[in-house]
Amino acid sequence: MEPFDETHSLLSSSIRVLMVEDSPEDIASISAMLESSDAAEFDVTSTERVEDALRLLHRDNFNIVLLDLTLPEGRGLDALARAKIAASSVPIVVMTREEDQTMALRALHQGAQDYLVKDKFDSHLLVRTMVNAVERHRMLMQLRVARQREHFLATHDSLTGLPNRSSFMSEVRRTLRGTGDRTERFALLFMDLDRFKDINDTLGHPTGDDLLRLVGRRLAAARLSNEFVARMGGDEFVVLAPVAEKENAWEVGNRIVLALSRPYDLAGQEYWLSCSIGAAVFPDDGEDADTLIRRADAAMYHAKQEGKNEVKLFSFSMDERTSRRVHLGLRLRRVLERDELSVHYQPVRNAASGEVVRAEALLRWRDADAGDIQPSEFISIAEDNGMIIPIGDWVLRTACAQFQRWWLEGYSTVPVAVNVSGIQLMQPDFPDTVATVLNEVAMDPAMLEIEITESTMMQDDEETLRGLNRLSRMGVVISLDDFGTGYSSLSYLRRFPIDRIKIERAFVSEVTTSRGGAALTSAIIAMAHSLGLAVVAEGVETTAQEAFLAERGCDEYQGFLFSRAVPPEEFVRFLVRKP
Repeated sequence: MEPFDETHSLLSSSIRVLMVEDSPEDIASISAMLESSDAAEFDVTSTERVEDALRLLHRDNFNIVLLDLTLPEGRGLDALARAKIAASSVPIVVMTREEDQTMALRALHQGAQDYLVKDKFDSHLLVRTMVNAVERHRMLMQLRVARQREHFLATHDSLTGLPNRSSFMSEVRRTLRGTGDRTERFALLFMDLDRFKDINDTLGHPTGDDLLRLVGRRLAAARLSNEFVARMGGDEFVVLAPVAEKENAWEVGNRIVLALSRPYDLAGQEYWLSCSIGAAVFPDDGEDADTLIRRADAAMYHAKQEGKNEVKLFSFSMDERTSRRVHLGLRLRRVLERDELSVHYQPVRNAASGEVVRAEALLRWRDADAGDIQPSEFISIAEDNGMIIPIGDWVLRTACAQFQRWWLEGYSTVPVAVNVSGIQLMQPDFPDTVATVLNEVAMDPAMLEIEITESTMMQDDEETLRGLNRLSRMGVVISLDDFGTGYSSLSYLRRFPIDRIKIERAFVSEVTTSRGGAALTSAIIAMAHSLGLAVVAEGVETTAQEAFLAERGCDEYQGFLFSRAVPPEEFVRFLVRKP
């Protein structure tokens, strides 16, 4: 966090403080410190009892609570929990006479903005802590509101009002997480309107849009309370429904066929419409969202091929794409011995100076039979079959060895960033592997950056946290990749040893085209800087995006505007020869 400047007030109005403290001497001392501040105006209300404080929080509006964790009637974290329930929108700073870092960290994890140790702070530290807590909380609330609105717009279809593909995929993954021992079944139904193109071509797209709206309303009306309906795009819709047996998926699909078969009134005329539906059932036909979607889609096309206006249940003979995944999984098991992997490097540029300050290592796979395979396709396969561990280790060793090679060739090197899977981080010996690699190539740990994703951080796995803390203590830089996709909270950013966040490219792409995207990106940059974190923007492709980010104080960026990822022999053009 940037240091607090007492010569400049961060807030234009007085800060209403509720102090929960039972020591008259401490009340007087703290009140005097706050009320004598020139940096901000404080209006202090004090009470000795937690119960009285809870009543005051319900009755009045306070900007911040200063809570003593050693009160006789509300000792420890119980008082904090009760205060958070009574006023969830009010930031809380806790105080204790015990210099107990464990309790302090637990208080932060449970929602406190900051903590103070009694008899260890002066007026300057007290005022700075209180003002920063209020400002940080205000920025967090603004970011949360912006995110909620952006999330709603991003997850709902503007034409039909139904949830969109993104929302549906999230619902599928949520349902998968709740299936427990895999004994519960649910059906994923993929639906496509028959001959919808004919209506568009004959009556025009506005009438076609009207028809899609009517279909959306019928689907919403026909669904049961425990079913989820969404529009995937175009004339494709999906339904998620719990079923007792696989055959019950046909019954769900037939109910939809009947609901859509009634005539539609379009521009004063009646039109009939049919649909083809394919269904895949968990866990019979797949155990992950992508597999179920693919197999329901394959079944739907079989329904179209066999006459339309019917429901088809998936069978394994339908899915040619399943065989590709199996084939790639088998090929991945020998990819290292066949030497088919390579690492390309994308330069990361300092927004102020324009200098290249880092090289991000990006994995590439050229299969001898299938050609170039995208990481978005094969990484998930590697995670499923366990190959992500040896492949991840190979990428780490290759990137660090390339750092050493550049140095020996006479170049002034830049730090190297390596993407690491959550599965790798959960391995207890991963920090040891990193230390070994660094020693082998005589590489300064500060020249290595480990990139993790929000989803990895939000798993809140203790092994992952211990590993990251060990890496951080070694001097390795930790960055949070694709920030904004996982809705991580401020407590996670404070709990994990994060040095830098990388704004997800989807937000960057909208900074000059969407007011919401611009506001969200600006809020992320401001919040990160308030926490003392550097900010990198990913996927910068236009000079307008570059100018926006520079104006907002973004520290670094990478993207096709400057350079795509290139082989190591090409990356040397971004390096400087040693004198």
